[in-house]
Amino acid sequence: MSGPLKEGKSWASAPWALAGVLSLPALLIPIYNPDLFWHLSAGRWMFAHGALPRADWLSFTYAGTPWLDFEWLAQLIFEALYRLGGFFALWLLKGALMLGIWLGLDRAMRINGLPGAIRAAGLCLWSAAALIHADIRPDLFSLVFFAWLLAALEALRLGRLEITNKRLAGAALFFSLWADLHLGFLLGLALIAAYGAAAAFRGQRAAAKTCGRLLACAVAGTLANPYGLGPYEVAWSHWSAGRELARGIAEWQPMSARNKVYWPFWLLSPMFAAGLGAWRRDWKSLPLAPAMAAAGLCLASLMHERTASYFNILGALMIALAARREGPKAERVLSGAVALSAAFLVWVAPGIYRKSFFNYKFVPRTAAEFLSSERAVFEPLRVYNPWEWGGYLGWRLSPRHKVFDDGRYIFHDELPREAAAVADFKVWRDFIASERIDAVLLQNLPTMFPTTKAYPDGSTKAFDRPFYIFYAPLADWALVHWDPAALVFVRRSAVPPSWLVRHEYRYMRPHDAAALAEALRRGEVPKDKVEAEAARYQMELRELERGIMER
Repeated sequence: MSGPLKEGKSWASAPWALAGVLSLPALLIPIYNPDLFWHLSAGRWMFAHGALPRADWLSFTYAGTPWLDFEWLAQLIFEALYRLGGFFALWLLKGALMLGIWLGLDRAMRINGLPGAIRAAGLCLWSAAALIHADIRPDLFSLVFFAWLLAALEALRLGRLEITNKRLAGAALFFSLWADLHLGFLLGLALIAAYGAAAAFRGQRAAAKTCGRLLACAVAGTLANPYGLGPYEVAWSHWSAGRELARGIAEWQPMSARNKVYWPFWLLSPMFAAGLGAWRRDWKSLPLAPAMAAAGLCLASLMHERTASYFNILGALMIALAARREGPKAERVLSGAVALSAAFLVWVAPGIYRKSFFNYKFVPRTAAEFLSSERAVFEPLRVYNPWEWGGYLGWRLSPRHKVFDDGRYIFHDELPREAAAVADFKVWRDFIASERIDAVLLQNLPTMFPTTKAYPDGSTKAFDRPFYIFYAPLADWALVHWDPAALVFVRRSAVPPSWLVRHEYRYMRPHDAAALAEALRRGEVPKDKVEAEAARYQMELRELERGIMER
């Protein structure tokens, strides 16, 4: 093979060095998933109670509602490691799981007899696409299991693995463990079914029968969990509500080119489709099972992005198989794709790398510190929070603070109603009233609405005012904290007036500088009070940041 994929003889050769270097961003980027925190809360609860959770205890809206915690084993692992080494230990686990996927894919390619340079190229392509799931979440366990299951099924397809009774028992145990970690075991079952269907289609009755026995043992293994059929019921509810969930959860939406992290998928998917042409002169030699599974997952990813992580594994394998079959011309195309992946990683890695092991970009860290410092006031209140923040707030402020909702599936039915409320301030006001909310956390977004102010002299002036002016009218709501991520409002009637005097921001409000400047120019607000509020704001932020650093 020519170019950057020239064949080497050892792990220190150029292809393997390239594969290793290009895998580092996926292995080493910080953790950023806000759902991690409700997983940690669940793990903490299980350690404290010595039992599995059966009902919600984290929210005030769904308190006592039955909750089937189908990811309980992953949560125990997360919590145990966090207790041992904090986010550093979880970051190491994330890297180890990503490496497990890498090794599983390499094993599948080795079983197919692919030369080292082509394997390295396939791993490079996978590494760029792996940024989609390069975070600590239960899904990673599924991806590791999926990659190694693929390797085993490839060995079975190629006649290099014999399925004995002992191995069938091992498969049952394998899937029993998988079912306690994450619902992705269902895709593992589908993968076995694809291999069985491909064998049956080609008249390979013995292989089809073997896959059938393997599938039966795997299904039996999944039922050996504390919830029995519960995980299947949850999976069905997720699937049936998919369209509604897509309205409020990005992960349930189709793959999009707007997010640059997904761009490698748009390289892999057409390469996979074009690669099928390598068997155009002899379709009977096409590795039908992985091709069918990859095609199905590719199409599923176009409707639901979470399946893209599974497609990337199969897609990389199929591209590598096609490159070997087509020879030098395909190898040059593969070299170009690797070069593109390398350039992409060099470009995108600085933007996702952080000096800490956890990137707090997606959680309201400073606002949570404020709620903690003023817990005597906020604990009795019903506090609304965006669902993606609920996990962090419930973990950081536990056990006193109960959240409105979080990322767990028990809140899925409420997401369409919540999304409709957030989209229209009139609906929002009715929503907040119906839920009897006393305080709200909102994202500090630069969303502006046009307004016109009339003055006593009959003149008018147009302003673009921030959205919260309409969502939290000054007459009823007081802004008591804001930072670059979050806004905290309280209902005036829900807190002591003396506390409001000390904490309300009447003048220093984000994204409203034009209106404030005009009010100062016309003498409508006292300059000394504006300056005092600005000084208080800076002092409070410094104190909150100091509290965060000291914890």
